[in-house]
Amino acid sequence: MKVALITDQHFGARNDSVHFLDYYQKFYEEVFFPKLEQEGIDTLLILGDTFDRRKYVNFFTYKRAREMFFDKLATRNIKVFMLAGNHDTYFKNTNEVNSVRLLLQEYTNIEVISEPKTIHIYDIPNHIEYPVSMVPWICPENYDDSILTLKETPATICCGHFEIEGFAMYRGMPSHEGLDRGLFNKFDFTFSGHYHHKSSSNSIYYLGNPYELTWQDYNDPRGFHIFDL
Repeated sequence: MKVALITDQHFGARNDSVHFLDYYQKFYEEVFFPKLEQEGIDTLLILGDTFDRRKYVNFFTYKRAREMFFDKLATRNIKVFMLAGNHDTYFKNTNEVNSVRLLLQEYTNIEVISEPKTIHIYDIPNHIEYPVSMVPWICPENYDDSILTLKETPATICCGHFEIEGFAMYRGMPSHEGLDRGLFNKFDFTFSGHYHHKSSSNSIYYLGNPYELTWQDYNDPRGFHIFDL
């Protein structure tokens, strides 16, 4: 069974630039949805920072995002598990108020995850259940719960919006702070959003964002991922 993963879409980036919205739409129409249809994908994991602005949303950006992305997911009956990232959350010490929960609650195919939990993806034809540990942006309020979830989950796959020490935030700019990567040794695969540069080390994979947003992204691999469970 294959699932799709995408992260750090940042709807509303660059001051809600219409040119960037047009660029996003070209990606979703010509690359993303044709690939989902080709692969028969019915489950999508979104690993945070769906929207760009923490404090407010531009209504034109919201309308365009619905039309080019969320409505098309709903029409295709694609089940979505969506993490709240740091750009999605209003406060810095809690994920309680977040844009993805407030703006997308009418979509019955989308489950917003703003607290750590283990989800179950079902391969119904083959009667197989895949547990996946889902960890949103870690903040002071959920830190203890997040660490406990990572340690105790039975899942062998972990998805999060993590700051992990030693990984590149941008190409050539490593982070010297963050979670100890040893925390993820128990997992066969750890997939994360947050850092926009695609990189990996051992079983940890930073997926990178789908498209270039700044000159730091220029000529750096972009896209989304298909993962066979």
